[in-house]
Amino acid sequence: MSAIPCSECQRLIDATNSFCNFCGCPNTPPEATTTERRRCAYCGDLFAAHERLCTGCGAPANGSRIVNAQPAAVPQPRPTVRLVRQPARNDAFGTALTAIPLLAVILTFLIGILRPTEVPGLLIILIDMGLLASTSMLAYSEVSAVKRAKGDSSNGVGIGWCLGMLVLWALFYPAYMSARTGLGLRNRFFSSTLISAAYCLALWTAGHLAPAM
Repeated sequence: MSAIPCSECQRLIDATNSFCNFCGCPNTPPEATTTERRRCAYCGDLFAAHERLCTGCGAPANGSRIVNAQPAAVPQPRPTVRLVRQPARNDAFGTALTAIPLLAVILTFLIGILRPTEVPGLLIILIDMGLLASTSMLAYSEVSAVKRAKGDSSNGVGIGWCLGMLVLWALFYPAYMSARTGLGLRNRFFSSTLISAAYCLALWTAGHLAPAM
């Protein structure tokens, strides 16, 4: 027979006993890794197995019995969530689509005010043609590049925006700069609207200030 000290009174008791023969304390120490509970023989309430008295009626735990005994759940460490910063998308097309019309606005205003040649209207026409061609091709190239990156080889959307800018640039240019959000790109509607209005104003100013061709 192996004897162990009681966790309450420290007297030696048989290791197979469920309770101390002297003080009635349960043999299982409170820090045991079990979730044993006992049912009181008097009131039927459940209480922890290491309790000496029923928590419901105060009766001794000697006459109670264990109703469930299972290993205590070992707390699992919480998973660590790592925030990975996504690299910023290169918006070179958007920068070019903003810079070229802005440059056209400045040149048109300067030509209309300074009149560097006897036929400033010809320079304004060249600037206008260059603006329409460059921005429409940039829009087509940007749409095609994004779709190819997604595995889509269709070019219908890009061609549609390209033709729209060639026909009615003042409306389709800011509309496209807003629709770029559908491609996962930055929305530049506000700045493009201001640039479009400024370009129309520059053309009107140049037409009134420049002499007739």
